Amino acid sequence: MRNPDGAFEQALAKAEAAAGVSADIDRAFVDDYRDLMRRFAKVRDISFLGWTATVSELQMRMENRLRIKRLHAEHPEIAHQPIDRPIVVVGLPRTATTLAHKVIAAPEGNRAPMMWEFHHADRFDVDPKLREQRLKKARRVSAAVNVITPIWETIHPSTAETPEECVLALPTASSGAPASS
Repeated sequence: MRNPDGAFEQALAKAEAAAGVSADIDRAFVDDYRDLMRRFAKVRDISFLGWTATVSELQMRMENRLRIKRLHAEHPEIAHQPIDRPIVVVGLPRTATTLAHKVIAAPEGNRAPMMWEFHHADRFDVDPKLREQRLKKARRVSAAVNVITPIWETIHPSTAETPEECVLALPTASSGAPASS
């Protein structure tokens, strides 16, 4: 917390390595995240655990954003894939949107992204071993959240392999547009 820029540089280096691309592909996004980390570091009563979780979360989101930008650069056709008849669940917190989302995703033929997929946005049809590694990591994160915050299972029941809401995707959404510098 005393050196948010140093913590950010470490997180960014890990994100770049994991995503397989330089942050230069999306410099404005990365700079905004640097500012966000500085703001979190100024929170007076943030605990060590809170700070560690924040750095980890920002790293995961930067990694995903960079990976998505790389995928769009390598496969521009992704941006043109149709999404037929999407269902959108909208509601205020604690109004059963999580339940509605899971009920709608349950029938055969419906599909919602799983939590682990949001944690590691990528094409998993290419490498099944990578898919399994990322699924294991998401299981560990999910289990840790439930240990650290036991009420979480009541507030927002989820596992690595259950459908998740878009809150994990919003900060990593990519228009496929070129990065600004």
